[in-house]
Amino acid sequence: MAVKSDLSLAQAADKLNDLFHIEPGEGRKLVFWFDSKGDFASDLDELSGLLTNAKVRILTGTNQFATKVLLERNDRESNYLIYVPFPRPAAAENHLEDMILYSTLFQADRISTVMLELGMDEGCRSVMEAHGDFWNNGERRRKFNHLDIETYNAVTIPMGILAVLAGAATISFEEIMRSVLSSSLTENPCLSLFEKYGVLDFFWSQVEKYFGYNKTPSSLTQLVISLFVTAAEKEMERPVPDGWKTLSYPKKSGNILSFLDNLRHNEKYRELYDGLSETAAEALSPFSAFASWPVECLLKAEAFKDVDRLILEWLYGRLMAEDVTEKVGNLSMADICELRSRTHFGRTYAGEYALFRAAMVVIGSMKYHFSGSLPAMKKEYSESWYTVDRGYRDFYLAYDGLEADEKLEKLRQLVENIYTNEYMGHLLPAWNEALLSAGNFSGMNEGKDFFKTYLAEEKEKTMVIISDGLRYEAGRELYDRLLMDEKASAEMDAMTAALPSYTRLGMAALLPHDRLELKGCGKNMQEQADGTYCVSLAFRSRVLSLHVPQSGAYQMADLHKMKKEELRNAFNGKQLIYVYQDQVDEAGENKPDDVLSACERAVEEIYTFIRRMSGSANVHKFMVTADHGFLYKRDGFSESEKIESLSDEESVVKRRYILAKKPVLRDGVCHMAMKDILGGSDDKIVSFPYGLHVFKASGSLSYVHGGSSPQELIIPLVTVKMERAHVDTKTAGLTLLTPISRVTSKFVSLEFLQSEPVTAETKAAEYLVYFLSSENEKVSTDAKITADSESEEPDKRRRSVTLRLKDNYYFDRDKTYYLEVVDTRTGVAILHQPLSIELAIQNRFGF
Repeated sequence: MAVKSDLSLAQAADKLNDLFHIEPGEGRKLVFWFDSKGDFASDLDELSGLLTNAKVRILTGTNQFATKVLLERNDRESNYLIYVPFPRPAAAENHLEDMILYSTLFQADRISTVMLELGMDEGCRSVMEAHGDFWNNGERRRKFNHLDIETYNAVTIPMGILAVLAGAATISFEEIMRSVLSSSLTENPCLSLFEKYGVLDFFWSQVEKYFGYNKTPSSLTQLVISLFVTAAEKEMERPVPDGWKTLSYPKKSGNILSFLDNLRHNEKYRELYDGLSETAAEALSPFSAFASWPVECLLKAEAFKDVDRLILEWLYGRLMAEDVTEKVGNLSMADICELRSRTHFGRTYAGEYALFRAAMVVIGSMKYHFSGSLPAMKKEYSESWYTVDRGYRDFYLAYDGLEADEKLEKLRQLVENIYTNEYMGHLLPAWNEALLSAGNFSGMNEGKDFFKTYLAEEKEKTMVIISDGLRYEAGRELYDRLLMDEKASAEMDAMTAALPSYTRLGMAALLPHDRLELKGCGKNMQEQADGTYCVSLAFRSRVLSLHVPQSGAYQMADLHKMKKEELRNAFNGKQLIYVYQDQVDEAGENKPDDVLSACERAVEEIYTFIRRMSGSANVHKFMVTADHGFLYKRDGFSESEKIESLSDEESVVKRRYILAKKPVLRDGVCHMAMKDILGGSDDKIVSFPYGLHVFKASGSLSYVHGGSSPQELIIPLVTVKMERAHVDTKTAGLTLLTPISRVTSKFVSLEFLQSEPVTAETKAAEYLVYFLSSENEKVSTDAKITADSESEEPDKRRRSVTLRLKDNYYFDRDKTYYLEVVDTRTGVAILHQPLSIELAIQNRFGF
C-alpha cells in the first residue's frame, strides 16, 4: 500500500473511525474530505474496507444533486464519508454547501499530519498554516516535537518555531534570545531564518513584550545597547545621561536585569555577556559618561567593565593621598575592594583590588604608636601589628601578578617607603629599646622551653610540624584557614625564638633538652642540645628519642611519598612525631623574591598535610611552629643601611647578627650576652642592628634573618585538633551561585558550585532542585544535580540547570515561594530560599 502525501491510508482510516464514533443519543454523521490533488482516489475501495461505521460516497463533477438526494432523502440513517477528489467549489457553485455547514471536514495534508502527530485541535490550524513552509522539513518537525510543549496556542506554536530555528532546547524566550545574541548582531542567521519562515514579526513582538524595545527599524545592536542602558540606570538608581534616555526601558527593567543576570552568572554565557557589554560600551563610552558620578552610584553597577575602572581610579587617588579611612555609606575602602572583586567584571580586576586592599593595610600602619614593655609589645604585634607584614606580603603577591605601569610603580614606591620608614623604621627601635631594658626574654614564652611547656606531659599522640622560616604572620594565615575547617579546632599562640634567630639554633631549641649550648666559636661552632650537635635529621631524631623513646623525626617531603598503609606502619606505636618543612627558608636563601609566594605554598602544604595525616595516619593532634622568622624588603638594603662588621676567624658574621667574644661597638648596634639568652656559662656576645640595618656580609639583601626584630623573633604556635568522627561520611556540598530573589520568567536558569572535590573523605552526592509553594506544592519541574567531580578547579565543579514553572498554575506575586535543594539520599533540604514569582499576566494557557 502506497503512502499518500504525509498521511498513510491506515492513519486516515484511524482518524476517520474516530470521527464516525457515535455516542448514545447522537445522530448519524457526515464527513466531507476535500482531497484537492486526489492523492487517495485510487485507494477508496481499500479505505472503505477499513471504515467500521461509515459508507463512502465519491463526488464527481456531475453527481452533486444525486448525492444530495441520497443523503437527505433515500438514506438518512447511515454515516457517510463524502470524498471530493478536487478543490472545494465556491459556495455559489456548490449544491452541497448547506450540508457542509452541519457536517465535519476532514483533511489529510501535511499540516493535518503534523497536527495529528502533536495532538493539536482544529483551533490551531490557522496558526500552523501561517507558517506552512516550516513544516516541510522532517528534521524541523522532529525538533519541534522534542520541545515537549504542553499547550498549543497562538503564542506557543510560533515560540516553538523560534526555538527550533534558533537552536534552543525549550520555548523559554530567554533561551531563544541567548541563542540569537550568540551570533553576529549585524548579519544574524537566526533573524534570517525567522524572516524566511514568517516569525520575524512575532519575534520582535516578543522582544517588545519582554524588554519593552520597540524601535523601527528593529536592530539587535540597538536592542543590546538598550538592555545595558536600562540595567545601568536601574542598578545605579540614578537617571542616565540625557543622550541615553531614549534607550532606557524602565518599565521592563525587572526582565532586563533578570536576563542579564542569568547571562553573566551562567558559565556558558559569560563570554557572551562580556561581548554584549563591550558592544554597548563602544557605543556609549561609559567611562567618560560616568566619570563625574559619585562613587556610591558606581558601586551598585555591574553592567560595564568601565565602572570598575572608575572605582579603581577613585581608590588609587585615595591611596596616593595616603587616605585609607574614607567611607562610602557604611562601606570602608577595604569593604569596597572585597565586594567589587566578587562582581562579574570585578573578577577581571581581582588582582588590582587585592593590591589596593593590601596597600591600605600598609599605609594604615602610620596610625600605630610603638611603645611599652617587651611582653606588651609582643602581645600587640601578635594581635595587631603583624597584619602590616601580612599586608606587605599580599601587596607584592598581587603586584607580581599584574602588568606593571607608571601608576602601579608609584603606588609600589609609596608602600615600600611607608613599610620601611614609617612601620619598620619606628617599630624596630622601639622593640629593641624594650628588649635592652628587659635584658633577656624572661616571661616571653620562649621557644627554647617549647618541649617542657607543651609536650613533656602530653599523653595524646602528637605531630609537631616545624616549618623553617615560617614567620608569625604566615602562621596566623594557617590558623585563619583552620578556623574555617569544620573538622578542625585550632588555637593560636606566639613564642619567642632564640637570638640570634637562625636555623640550627632554632631547630635545636625546639627539641627536648636540659642544656642548650653554642659550643666553640667561628666556623667550628656547634648548636648542641644536651651535648648533641643538632645539624641533621638523624641527630635531631637521636635527641628526640632520648627524651621520648616512642618518637620519630621525618622530612615532610618524604612523608608525602608514603602511602596510607606505609604511614600507619611508620607511626604505629609513636607518641611524638617531629616533621620538618623547608619551603620558606630554602626559597629565601636561594630565590629571595620567591619567598613571599613560598609562604603561601608552605601554608597550603601544611594545611593539606594535616588533613591527610588525620585521615590516613591516625594522627589527630598537631602543633605547628617555626625555628625563626625573617625580614624581607623588595628593594633590598642600601649602602647606607649596611654596618661595618668584624672579620676575625673567631666570629660568626651574618647580615643580621654577629657572634663573638666581644660586642660590636658601633652606632646603631645592640648586644646581649648569650648566657642571658640560653642560660649556662656561654661567654659569647651576640650583636645585632638596632634598627632596619644589616652588617656587611655575604648573603641576600632582600631576605635576611638572625636579628632581633619581631618579624625574626616572634614565631607562631598553632595547636590543632582534628575530629576523629565523620571523616568518611561527609558528602560533597552544593552552593547556589546565581543570585535569585525574584522570578520573572517561566524558565529559570540556575548555576551551582560543588563546594569541594570528591575525595576518599568526601563522597559524591545527588541533589534535587525545584520551586516550592508555601503550601509545600511543587510548582516547577525538578532537576537532578550530581556532585561527583574530583577536580580541584572550581570552574570544573560548576553545574547548571533550568527549571520550568508549571502551566495552568496561578502564581500570586504577593505569596512567598521557595527554591528547594534536597539531598536525595537523606531527603533533607540543604537550601530553602524564599523568593517571589512575578510573571506577566497569565492567560488560561499560562502565558
